[in-house]
Amino acid sequence: MQRPILKRKISRKNSYELKELKEEERIPLVSSTMFEVMLNNESRKKYVSYLLSLILEKDMKKKY
Repeated sequence: MQRPILKRKISRKNSYELKELKEEERIPLVSSTMFEVMLNNESRKKYVSYLLSLILEKDMKKKY
């Protein structure tokens, strides 16, 4: 006899609804909340600039 993994129902409130994606659509890997938390922390600002430089393919030490 199999034992249930969860003994209570799973709440679907605030859950991400999975839908069919078009070819040009992509699932976000990071959330705006994550960036907000990182930008409000002084020690993590360099990490954010590093991520953005990778995404934008720009040198993070060069001023634009």
